[in-house]
Parts: sequence; C-alpha cells; structure tokens
Amino acid sequence: MVFEYRQISTEGLQPLGRGKSGTVYRLDDDKVVKIYHDGRGELEVLRECLAARLMEEAGIRAMRFFEVVKCGEAFGLVYERLEGTSFRQLLFRETGRIDEIASVYARFVREGHLVVLSQDEGLSVRPTFERWAQRICVFSNEERSAVYWALSQIPDRLYLLHMDPSPENLLLLADGSPAWIDLEQCGTGHPAFSLQALYFPDAVDTIPGVSPDEARVLRRFWHSFARSYFVDVDQSRMEPIKRGIKVLAVLRAIGSLQEMLGDTPFFRAQASVLAKGLLHDMAQGLDYAW
Repeated sequence: MVFEYRQISTEGLQPLGRGKSGTVYRLDDDKVVKIYHDGRGELEVLRECLAARLMEEAGIRAMRFFEVVKCGEAFGLVYERLEGTSFRQLLFRETGRIDEIASVYARFVREGHLVVLSQDEGLSVRPTFERWAQRICVFSNEERSAVYWALSQIPDRLYLLHMDPSPENLLLLADGSPAWIDLEQCGTGHPAFSLQALYFPDAVDTIPGVSPDEARVLRRFWHSFARSYFVDVDQSRMEPIKRGIKVLAVLRAIGSLQEMLGDTPFFRAQASVLAKGLLHDMAQGLDYAW
C-alpha cells in the first residue's frame, strides 16, 4: 500500500526553531509543522506518529499530532501549537526555586512512567542502546561483553517514554500544567532509558559549550530531580540507581559522538576517557530493579 500525503510549502511560513533533525514552522494560530531535513524515511515518521497517538490516548499531556505532510521530498508532521515557558527557562530565571521546579518536573515524569501499554507496539528503545554497544569502536571484546551484560540486567518494560525529557522539551502552560514537546524519540522500555537524558555529571568542566554557572544549575536540578522521582526508594539504593542511569547516558553520548565524528583519532581520544569512566561505574554496581 502506498500512502499519499498532502504537499505543503514553507514559503511565507514563520520559522520558530531549527534543530538537528528539522525546522519547526508556524502554520497558523493553532498548529505548527516540523519539516525534517535529516532525510528520515516514512517508517521513522510513522513511528513518531504512533508514539504521539499513544501518548494522547494514555492522557499524557503533550503537543497533539494531526497529520503527516510532505514538503517536496521531505516529510513533515503537523502538531498542536503550544504556548508556554520551558522548564529550562524557569530553571535559569528562578534559580532559587530549583528544588521546587524539580519536584513538579519529577512528579509529571513519574506519572507518565506509570502508563504501561497493553501490548508491544514495536517502539522498544533497547535495540538503539544495544546497537551503540555493538558499534562503539573503543571497546575491546571483553569490555563490549560487559556492556551487553549490563544492558541485559535492565528489565523489559512497556512504559511509554519521552526519551529526551530534558528541561527544554517540557513546557509550563498558562493553566499551570506541564506538557511535552519534541516527540520524535518517544518509545517504550524501562524508565532508565529515558531518565539518562537528564543526567548531568558532577565534573562540570567536561561538557563543551556549558558555562560553569549553567553547569551548577543543571547539576543541582539533576540531583534534586532524582530525589523527588525516587522519593519512595531506600536511600541506600540511590547511588547504584544513579550509576545505572549514568552508564546509559555515557553509552548514548559515546554512540552519538561516533555517529557524528566517525572512527577518527579525535573521537577515540574523547571516547576512551568516557568509556573508562563507564566501565569503572559498571564495576561499582548498578541497580535497575525499580
């Protein structure tokens, strides 16, 4: 079956933002369209549509999906236009309220992670992390096996995950309720796969492009978020839980860096340091039993 999609033009449309994968334009007062410039295919686009529909059916507040369109040969998705303040803006504007903001954030994320799908919809995010483990060139065979083993300890789950729940992707709407934007990475799995996107390292000088002041805010937010999200968890488990999330964050960072830079001397120099830290954390013990 061949699907026909409505053709649109971006001529005269107001661009609202440009990211790694696409550009968002304002269609009208109620809708935006994200046109992908990364060459993604029909199956990837339809996967995002399915995830958006499932979030809406589950009652997770997010930008509502309307239709798939094409702009020339590029695919686009039409979404509800949401007006609000991003939680990242709140964090840096109201640094005295970081703990309060993190508590609201954690409650919303946690409520979303209570949604369990009744069947496997083919949206599992586990294969992406396994692919990174397989392809990362700085791992020896022994190290690769250890990473695979760590991934195998993560229980299979059918929780619906945003997968990039960073503060810039959560809006506080005028009515005081939070809502997700940027749904292209949504999938299913154990919450640790999603929470890794919120991890921020204590070594603040290791993140390119992040000032020390920004790093302090993001680091404090991460630790405050973790306390609120795991409020019912015994504190003796918190360090291995955080290490488990950190390991996934570092694995994703190395995998993404290799996809961007390729197997180059510069990549290997950067990735070797990260991989050493990842393997050290794994040796200290990880906890995914939550």
